[in-house]
Amino acid sequence: MTTWNCIKITFPDGGSKTYGADEFGNAAQHHQRDRAVASRGFTSSGFCSRTGRYHSGRGGPFEDASNGAPKTNAKMVAKVQPGSNGHRIAYGDALFNEVETKFVSNTNPSKSYTVRRCACGNVVSLYSNGAPTRAELSTPRHLPADASRLWKERGHCRCFSPAGSSRSRTGTSRSLEPEDARVFLELGADYAVSGEYDHAIALYDFAITLYPDNAMAYMERAEVYLDKKEYDRAIVDFDIVIQLSPANDKAYCNRGLAHFNLRDYDRAISDFDAAIARNPNDAESHYQRVCAYFAKREYAQAIAGFADVVRLNPLDIDSYRVSLRRFISFKFEDAMSAKEYEHAVACCNAAIQLDPNDATAYFDRAFAYERQGKYDHTIAEYGVAIALNPGYVMAYLERGGVYFNQGEYDRAIEDFDAVIRLKPEHRGVHWGRGRAYLCKEEYARAAADFDIIIQSWPAHGIAYCNRGLAYFGLRDYDRAIVDFDAAIVLSTDNTKAHSLLAKAHYYRGLARRQIFDLEGSVADFTEAIKYDRCCASAYMQRAIIHYCLGNHELATADTAKARELGFRP
Repeated sequence: MTTWNCIKITFPDGGSKTYGADEFGNAAQHHQRDRAVASRGFTSSGFCSRTGRYHSGRGGPFEDASNGAPKTNAKMVAKVQPGSNGHRIAYGDALFNEVETKFVSNTNPSKSYTVRRCACGNVVSLYSNGAPTRAELSTPRHLPADASRLWKERGHCRCFSPAGSSRSRTGTSRSLEPEDARVFLELGADYAVSGEYDHAIALYDFAITLYPDNAMAYMERAEVYLDKKEYDRAIVDFDIVIQLSPANDKAYCNRGLAHFNLRDYDRAISDFDAAIARNPNDAESHYQRVCAYFAKREYAQAIAGFADVVRLNPLDIDSYRVSLRRFISFKFEDAMSAKEYEHAVACCNAAIQLDPNDATAYFDRAFAYERQGKYDHTIAEYGVAIALNPGYVMAYLERGGVYFNQGEYDRAIEDFDAVIRLKPEHRGVHWGRGRAYLCKEEYARAAADFDIIIQSWPAHGIAYCNRGLAYFGLRDYDRAIVDFDAAIVLSTDNTKAHSLLAKAHYYRGLARRQIFDLEGSVADFTEAIKYDRCCASAYMQRAIIHYCLGNHELATADTAKARELGFRP
């Protein structure tokens, strides 16, 4: 079969695509020249093997790319690229937005292929023995599902007159042959790389129709199906590849990937095993099997398998480790979302085995322990993460939150101070530290922290409520009432804020009592009870105000209700 290794398409506006040979890699240098000389008109042309140029049937000459800039009055631009197995000529037409590329074999110069692209699709043209007649196959932009079947039934390509000719000419056309499949494969590969998967699949369909036993065509089509996430179709094609080429380890590996993405991990591992049996030194197959073991939560086998990856490809081990760590992180997140905390911890254990100095793995494990209520383990894991990474802001912040929930307010404040020292612009930490100061009854410091929160989030109702509590503790009742007012206004329309509303009304009632606004105090306690009917303290405080106002029956009823709810003096 003829090998075409010198493929480059140059577009009329100067853009280009390169296929294969490295000597055609830099198209940027021709960009401005192509844009300047691409003009109007289209002409059929012939290749002169003696001069190494592609000459026009009409209009100006097509210049050799190696001979400087073409003439500005040339109708078209062509570039002749020599290769070890043949020449390649590319030219474009700005008027019709078309581009053509011709491949001419050194061993058989009389036979050439031309690929022409235009707005309506692609045309693969066949020139035989220099005859002007072309045999063409049109590939529309949107192919019907049975395009390859219809093309196969056609039996041979249609005949057309040469482009640019004002009269019809006759010539002989022939059916495409198995060796012609090479061109379709090369074009399909280009479309696949550019992400135009449907066009790539159509071209692979043509190649397979021409050469049904071509394992490479099935292989490349299957890989496109993988990219499209059409895993069932990919598996069908990989099955055929394996039948045609049983020793193809890549087919087994890629079929394993398809099974893996379908969550059929047992079949995936079986395929990876087969790939490794055929090529024991392929680190990629070993790595994919490791991922499958992780997905099955067989962590011991996964870690053992990763040792083989390290042994086989030590130069790329960092990239494999990063990739595997990312995969473990995904599995950790899945386990946490499903509240499968033991599996989440197991993922972290595996990550730590991969890299004992991975601070993030200890942080994640602490997070999983916290969800299990294992707070001593949680604090210890955050400590290890901080020891490995003294600048780990989130570890300090989370450990401070755990200390706060455990009632260890001094330690919580130390961690929150560390966050502020490491990241002064972190505003949210003032929320945690303000609450810790509030619990320690250091009201002035608490109010200062809540000032910062309110400056950053002016609609933060809870911050207003908590600053109101700090002012209440400082016996600044007027300012406390103002903050409780703001908290109530900001939360009234929030159906999920009943507990906040109950709290704000309750403490505003207490503040109003301190300034002898007894009627307002009763109203607030009544609102607090509306939002929290089990608030025994609100019933008792209202009972006290009723008694002071001489409403003894109401006071007695509220006292009884408070005791019923469990109020103890």
